[in-house]
This record gives sequence, C-alpha cells and structure tokens, in this order.
Amino acid sequence: MREIINLHTGRTGITLGDRFWQNLSIEHGVNSLGSFTGPDIQEEGLGAFYRETGTNRYTPRAVFASFSELSPSTICPLINTTSDQYNGYIGWAMAYYTKGPELADRITEAIRREAEGCSNLQGIQLTYDLSTSSEGGLGSLMLDRLREEYPSLTLTANSILTSDDMAFDALIQPYNTVFSLFHLIANTNFTVLFDYSAMDKEINRNGYRPPPGDAWCHHNQIASDVISGTTAPSRFSGMENAGLDSLAEQMVPSPTLHFLTPSIAPFKEPTRIGRNLPEHIARELYQSSKWITDGGVSRQGARCLAYSANFRCKSFVENEMNLVLEATKRNSAAFGAEWMPENARLHSYPVPAASYDLSGTALSNSTSILSTLKAAIGRFEALHKCKKYHRAFNEEGMGDMEFTEAHAELDGLIADYEAAETECQQSLDGSPRVFH
Repeated sequence: MREIINLHTGRTGITLGDRFWQNLSIEHGVNSLGSFTGPDIQEEGLGAFYRETGTNRYTPRAVFASFSELSPSTICPLINTTSDQYNGYIGWAMAYYTKGPELADRITEAIRREAEGCSNLQGIQLTYDLSTSSEGGLGSLMLDRLREEYPSLTLTANSILTSDDMAFDALIQPYNTVFSLFHLIANTNFTVLFDYSAMDKEINRNGYRPPPGDAWCHHNQIASDVISGTTAPSRFSGMENAGLDSLAEQMVPSPTLHFLTPSIAPFKEPTRIGRNLPEHIARELYQSSKWITDGGVSRQGARCLAYSANFRCKSFVENEMNLVLEATKRNSAAFGAEWMPENARLHSYPVPAASYDLSGTALSNSTSILSTLKAAIGRFEALHKCKKYHRAFNEEGMGDMEFTEAHAELDGLIADYEAAETECQQSLDGSPRVFH
C-alpha cells in the first residue's frame, strides 16, 4: 500500500483534519489509543494513512500546525503537532514572508521524518483555509516548500473558501483568496475546492442545526466525509485500487485545469434519512445542488471535463449502478469532452463510510468552477484598482508586482477553463475544435 502524508494547517485545517481522522479511525477500526480493533477488511489499507508505532499500535501519517496553540482533540496522542504560540494578528504576507518561514522549517522537518518512515510514498495532501490570512499565507508557503522538497510526488490540497462574513479578516479576504489560488495553480497536481458559503444553502435546505458555539460544525463534517470518501481508492480494494497520481491523471486534462468540485450523497444527517438505494445515491450525486462549490452545472453552458464517483457499502448490485451512470451520461449535456477519454468513472468499495451504511462521494472537473473563480477575481479587482489595503502587504515585503502576477495567473486559469468549455461545446455540436 502506497503511503499518503496529510498536513493540516490553521484553525480550519486542524478542525477539519480532526473530523477527517475521526472518520478514518472508525473506517479502519483504530481506537483513540491507536490500537487496531477491527476486522481484517479494515486493516488492509491501514498502512496508507497510518504508521505502526508498536505491536498493534498505529498513529496517523499527519502533521498538524498553526501559529496559535491548537491541537487535534480526539485522535491518537502520538500525532505530530507544531505551533508558534503566537496570539497576535497575522496577515497573509506576514504568514508567508516574516512569521511563517520559521514555523515552515519545523513543519517541513516533521514531514521529512514522516516521509523517512514510508516505503513507497505517493503524495502529500494539505488541508487549510485559503481565504483566511494566516492559513492562506502559511498554506501557500508550505505548498512552495513541499513542491521544492518533493518535486516528483503528487501534491494535492483540500482548500476551504470561507464566505466574507465568516472570515475574521473579511476586508482583505479577496486578496488572500487570489494570492492563495496563485500558489495552488503553480504547485498542486489537483485541488479540491470547498466553498463554505455554497454549502450554507444545502445545509439550511436539509435542516442541519449547528450546536451552540460551533457554526462550522456541519461544514467541517460534510467536508471531512467527502475527503474520506474520495481517498477510499487509496485505502481499500474495490473495482479499482488507485492512488492520488492515478486520480490526477484521470481528472486533469491539462496542467492548469486541476480544480475539482466535490459532491456527496446523502446530503442529510443519518438520523434524518430513510433507506437509500444505490440508484438514488448515484442520481443525487449528479444533481448540481449537491456540488459543494458555488455554481454547479446549473451555470449556463457549464461542461464536465472529468468525473469520478466512489460508492461505499458492504454489498452492491454493481451492474445496476453502472447502468445508472451510463444513463446519466447519455441524458446530460454536461458531459462531452471528446479530448478527455473515459471522463466518467464509477468505483465501489466494501467498507461503509463512518456516517452511513450506503453513501457516495464524487469529484468533478467542471467548468462550473468559473463562477467561483470569476467572483474571486472580481472582488480582487475592486480593491486592487485603487490599491486599497496594499500597505498591509507592502509592510511585510510584498511588492505591487506580486498583485499583478497573481491577478494575471488567475485570469489565465479562467481563460483556460473558458477555452475548455468552448471545446466541449464544439465537440458536441460538431464544430471545428480549437482547444489543445
């Protein structure tokens, strides 16, 4: 089994990472002391995300890091944690240029120790909030460091986009978002983007009620369920046992087009759902309202470039789900990237998810992401044209040219997705192809 190391940075990354490892501990039968207590089927992929520290004792291959004193609360106590114990305000530029490098050195060393304990390391997965100043700056710095340290490894990110009213430093969030996207474009093999404001709509529609003092409880639970579902191919045998590199090869048609949209079914609390059938789960995954990034296929003219769905249940009528997949492809104008062969795949795995007996998660490389990207660049331009708040970045050593470069890179990404959308439409109506 090829190993994956996880890095969780900042408050959002650590809270979400805590939920993620709770899920994996249930799915793999590892208790809070790190002891394996499950059946053999749960042990088969244990080495991909856990390292053995003693007889029948396991700890996550993970590093948790923050500028403040934050630690995961419910997983094995042997986890790697590092912090700067700094409680003042840290802006994006400060996290990237001045306060961050020393902490990044310690994080890189912790990652290096984890990597030395791997026999066949396939990649590193980061989880952080790209729109919050300290998390976005530190996450971007670590992407640069890890790409330089491990140029041949698959580097992926689960990036959280918080809404303006949810972010602590909402006034400069447009800058934070675009600067962070700049480093995601340059460094990751693919990025799974979670838009928490888009998730709000589904959370409210499905009757979720957050507990007092934890407004992001359901956002983090849904995101962690998605991440544990989409990593199932690296952990369990099924229709296909694949790693991060295989997923990147399938989902990314060209280097810049690597921003993936997640979806999950059922999108309800376990106590609020009845009996689900495989075909219901498959159909629900394709509904645009379940795509946890603003836009979905409901955006006029959006096209799906690649699609991968994982189903989790002890037993399946596999043929039935394949028929559902094919019927959905035939009936949906959102599919049709002629230059992306086999762009829709379905896999099943015999170990249920932590929250449901039957569930599905999916990743889509869709031009619907244009809605989110254009909104981000629009908010950036509104501030940048009058150089509003530039001083907060300039004082930490960031030049005005970096604003221009980040804007140009995101503008180029938008142009690439628009060209891909045009190419898909022309492949559907028989027009000459122009995208290469």
